[in-house]
Amino acid sequence: MKKMLFLILILSVVSFSKGDFEASEDILEKQFEIEYSVISDGKTQIKDIEYDLTISQNRAILELEIESTFGDANWSKLDKQIFEKVIFKLVKSIRSEVNNPKLDVTVFVKLDKKIGSDKTLFNKTY
Repeated sequence: MKKMLFLILILSVVSFSKGDFEASEDILEKQFEIEYSVISDGKTQIKDIEYDLTISQNRAILELEIESTFGDANWSKLDKQIFEKVIFKLVKSIRSEVNNPKLDVTVFVKLDKKIGSDKTLFNKTY
């Protein structure tokens, strides 16, 4: 029954979407929020991540917003090599969803501070 409801939900999203990739964007954003609600290197965790994905014919932009009241939400302590492995999994999922293994995917990680100005922590194109 759950599978049937999920299928109906996906079909309705696809049927009523305005853009070519809008349904894929929404599905992937929800998937990422569930599977990668916490990014960890085994010692350090980053929580409160919001995913925003925009896909066009030639490129995709994935933005991860990390919410923080004070500090950098453990960004400086996180092992960046392990973080990039997680990001590459996200990139592969995007490419697979749109069936384009060579799609350029630009990833931004932004620190969304409640106090003070926002800051870009990471920016790379895969």
